[in-house]
Amino acid sequence: MDRKKSKKIQNIRIILTNAFMTVSVLVIVFVLILIAQGYSISHDGNIQQSGLIQIDSTPRGANVKIDGETQLSRTKIGKMLSPGNHDFVISKSGYDTWHSTATVFSGLLTNIEWVRLFPLEKTPEEVQNFGEFRMASLDPSRTTIIAAEQNSSSLSIIDLQNEKAKTTKIDLPELLGIDPESTQTANISIDSWNTNSTHALLRWHKDDATTAWFILNIDNPDKSRNISEISGLNITKALIANDSASKFWLLDNEQKLYSIDISATIPSPNLITESVEKIANNKDIVAYTKLAARETDPNISERTLYIYKDGELDSTTVKKLGLADANADFIMGTYWDAEWLAYYADKNVELLSGKYPSADKKTNSLKSIHTSVLDFKPQTISANPLQRIISFAGSDQYYSYDIVNDQNFTFKANTNISSINWLDNFIIWQRNNNKVVIRDFDGQNRREIINDIDNDLPVVISKNNKWLYYFTIAEQDITETNTEAEQAAEISNEAEIEATPKTVYTLKRLSL
Repeated sequence: MDRKKSKKIQNIRIILTNAFMTVSVLVIVFVLILIAQGYSISHDGNIQQSGLIQIDSTPRGANVKIDGETQLSRTKIGKMLSPGNHDFVISKSGYDTWHSTATVFSGLLTNIEWVRLFPLEKTPEEVQNFGEFRMASLDPSRTTIIAAEQNSSSLSIIDLQNEKAKTTKIDLPELLGIDPESTQTANISIDSWNTNSTHALLRWHKDDATTAWFILNIDNPDKSRNISEISGLNITKALIANDSASKFWLLDNEQKLYSIDISATIPSPNLITESVEKIANNKDIVAYTKLAARETDPNISERTLYIYKDGELDSTTVKKLGLADANADFIMGTYWDAEWLAYYADKNVELLSGKYPSADKKTNSLKSIHTSVLDFKPQTISANPLQRIISFAGSDQYYSYDIVNDQNFTFKANTNISSINWLDNFIIWQRNNNKVVIRDFDGQNRREIINDIDNDLPVVISKNNKWLYYFTIAEQDITETNTEAEQAAEISNEAEIEATPKTVYTLKRLSL
């Protein structure tokens, strides 16, 4: 036997064995990495990458069914699923059932965080009675309602976070320097709030030609300011331009756009040389539209959308929105670090996202991320409190766009839509006769949660998710003693009693 030849064969076998083992280990590691990243072989033999779905609910600890299969884990739950549409059913004892079809995307995380279950047993609790309202406004963070009664010169500040929904009063005539006997105090309304809900912008219609504007400091009413008096302008529109509510964008009666800082020792409005149509802002950045004659045909007027950054020398043209007679509106916002601007013009809608343009630096990273031509004409536009969902509504239809998942949804309501109302961060509500009807922003999970409402006052889930608040209206007979009867009672010892009907607004809540 040739020992050299035998040893050579043995060495070759060892090398081949080690090579095979190394390759096997690498293949196994590679396969495990692919499995960890969600790759699998589909039924048709193709390699596909799964997506991760995460489902959270309020309240948590709910049962989860995915495509009819009950899951061992409860909410909050994460699971790898094949890309495509899947059926989800979330349920919990004592609560209604949530059912939705959602799309899982290959290699991406789909976070279904808007599941809300409502108790089956709903016993309303009466919190407080008020006189007839002339105004009620809910803050964006769902913590406060400001209301005013018809025959009262004060504002009621209702704290929705407080266990007893504590109400405090602010005397308007004393605060704003208004004649307490003047009926004009009934013309005060809340126009908007700052982002952290510490200030409210009040508008007082003094007469047909004059409107006074005030910024109300809710925690420290004595620090409230008269914006009209400080600016010296006849203001027709005001927007809060920073979190502390010390800066504002203003339109005067000539549609001129101003910027003012009322915290300055000597406030001085800074005129921006534009005569504008509409304005919307994202803090110190304002968007506005302007109408102008078309260059090629002066008889045709067109609408153009601009963005202006406070302190810069010029504006930046963003978009031509079409003819002036077409219905159009726009809003601005920020989701995470992405600034966005959404608009509709006739049936066209578009969302641009990135960073707002700077005319001074000649930069513009706003890019169109979604466009669509709707089959209805929007009449209003709104963003959810998180500024993630943009909803358009008109007649009896909604169109919603989800920035995170790049999905859009069209669905119908059961009645005409006058405004877009958010019950929480993801649920839209609307009154249908005496019922409150809710839907998720994608149109799914239509439910009737209140059946004794007869007004369009705020309906909201408090930010702490403990209570669902709403108002009811009722006529109550208030017994009063007649003055003449009191005089006659000195002889007959009997007073004529008459009952006077009085409208009572009652704040109610449901425990969640």
